[in-house]
Amino acid sequence: MKKIIATAMLCFLYFLSLHNLQAQEFYNGPKTLNAGLFFGYGTGVGASFDARVHEYLSVGAMGAFTSQNYIGGTRSSVSLSARGAFHAGKLINQAMQTNNEDFDPYAGILVGLRAESYLQNQTKGLVGIFVGGRYYFQSKLGIYMELGAPYSSVGITYKL
Repeated sequence: MKKIIATAMLCFLYFLSLHNLQAQEFYNGPKTLNAGLFFGYGTGVGASFDARVHEYLSVGAMGAFTSQNYIGGTRSSVSLSARGAFHAGKLINQAMQTNNEDFDPYAGILVGLRAESYLQNQTKGLVGIFVGGRYYFQSKLGIYMELGAPYSSVGITYKL
């Protein structure tokens, strides 16, 4: 498990450093805020924030609260993690010779911590992957869906 967490952290740091390899110019891309229902370790609510650091890459954070009822009680968990994603929309548009900026498909990784309360309180490392997409039906407002492990989510997205 320690090797998986270390590898995921190295990948995340690599994503963060990619924009420094470009010319001395800082990429100031869109920032998005997602809020919705989360599924994984039970059902709950959560939010994520992403900021583009390159035309194809974003970094951000995710937080979620989930709970699940069992015969012996309720298991609740709170998760906080850093995330990085690769956005493929521009590549898909070029391949299909279109210019659809309303759809934003992406895939990424997350690394963080999950605090769980059930029979005993414990904190565990959290490593995950996800694939998702956003569809904007207005210039700044849309919907999103992410399928992943350990979390999947669906909700609204707002472009800042």
